[in-house]
Amino acid sequence: MRLFTNLPLILLLVVTWPMVLLGFLKAAEWLERTTLAPGAVVPRRFRRMKSAPPEQVEAMVLKETAEVVAEYWSATGESPSKAVAPDPAPAPPPPPANPAPAPAPVRRAGGGS
Repeated sequence: MRLFTNLPLILLLVVTWPMVLLGFLKAAEWLERTTLAPGAVVPRRFRRMKSAPPEQVEAMVLKETAEVVAEYWSATGESPSKAVAPDPAPAPPPPPANPAPAPAPVRRAGGGS
């Protein structure tokens, strides 16, 4: 009786094939790590900002933010004047006019304790 004729094929499919796939994943991870240099991930403008004083960095960020906002509003077809600008210092909410009265204690009917 030839009970184990497919044993090599079963071992190949069950053990070897997943190991091959894991090897491909490991190779792809290694290739990704070696081709992406750490300096290439950080944009050039951030590298420039490291040596600049904070005032220049803030001015550059405000300028770029204004450019992005202008591009957004030009893409929507609406004017930026319709946008609601946040208040520089929002006022605290006013206190309630009439505070709610405290609920009356509940009295139970009957004189038991």
